[in-house]
Amino acid sequence: MILKELNKTEYENDFEFKTESFLVLGSSIQGNTKAQVFALQSELLSNILKHLSKYGLSSTSNDSQDLLSKLLFALSGLLRNFPYAQSEFLKLGGSDIFSGLI
Repeated sequence: MILKELNKTEYENDFEFKTESFLVLGSSIQGNTKAQVFALQSELLSNILKHLSKYGLSSTSNDSQDLLSKLLFALSGLLRNFPYAQSEFLKLGGSDIFSGLI
C-alpha cells in the first residue's frame, strides 16, 4: 500500500510522508528476502532511484536531506545480500545516479 501511495501526485511535495514511507520500507525489507523480492517486483528500486535523482542534490533543505537519508537507508536494505537487486540497480543506471550524489 505504501508503494502505491508514493506514486500518487498528491504526495509529490510531501517530504514528511515520503521520508516516513521510505523509513518504513527500508526497515521492513532489510534482512527479509521475501519482502525484498516483493519490493523489487513492485518497482521500489526504480522509485528510489527516481527520488534520488530528483531530490539528491537539488536542495540543501533539512526536509530534502532527511528524505535523502531515508532513500539511502531503503536502498541499502534492498540491495544488501540480494544480487538480483544489485544487478537491477546497475541496469537502471543506479551507479550513475549514486555517483552524482557523491
